[in-house]
Amino acid sequence: MRLSFSISGLLILIKVLLIVMAAEASVMFVLMISPVEFSPFVELMVDAALLGIISSPFLFWLVIKPFKTAAIAEAEKFRNLLDSAPDGILGVAPDGKINFANGQALMMFGYSQQELVNQLVESLIPERFAKQHPRERGQYFLSPSTRSMGAGRELFGQRKDGTEFPVGISLSHLKTVQGSIALAIVRDITSQTLVRNEIVTANRKLKEQMEELQRRTLELDHLNEMGEMLQACMNIDEACEITRSCCTTRFKVLI
Repeated sequence: MRLSFSISGLLILIKVLLIVMAAEASVMFVLMISPVEFSPFVELMVDAALLGIISSPFLFWLVIKPFKTAAIAEAEKFRNLLDSAPDGILGVAPDGKINFANGQALMMFGYSQQELVNQLVESLIPERFAKQHPRERGQYFLSPSTRSMGAGRELFGQRKDGTEFPVGISLSHLKTVQGSIALAIVRDITSQTLVRNEIVTANRKLKEQMEELQRRTLELDHLNEMGEMLQACMNIDEACEITRSCCTTRFKVLI
């Protein structure tokens, strides 16, 4: 890759030198055949002006335009790569403004590209959490790293229509010519949260049923024990006393 870049750069340098040399030769020829005599200073100024006029179109078409076309193609490639990601991706500047958002993020939050770019990222956060977010954002840019956001906490996003949904967010950091950018990778975890809540509810119900089963088993054991005691009774008075005692101490029933 480095060798390829060096060869490409060398070819561009050769093109520039050839264009400048050809343009300079043309200027010198024009000055030589010109019937007007120029002072050295004027001749230098005319030389520079003509050199710029003659070489500019060639430099644009042979050097600048290919670079511009390649840069546009790379930007389009990067945009397509972002849009193909299964999660929402937001680029956020230190001042909190959103620099870019991929297609999944736009669909997730219900905005268009024009509506979301240059908006504060806090507009995507429920109001009860948005107030403290600028401070947390500032702390992140002081020591940027790749990590999950809000470890141990439930995070929520807010759509354009005001509805909320649970999210999982991973943070990364990118340095560009415009400055530092925080990359927020956002995933809608509504379905995972519903499944988790269903599991929690099922576990709670299972625990309650187990506790009820244990209570019923204990009562059955008490009944069996009372039955054995009643079988050993000699008279009705003794049976009544055993029944009263068992109901009071074992079943918490007053007779």
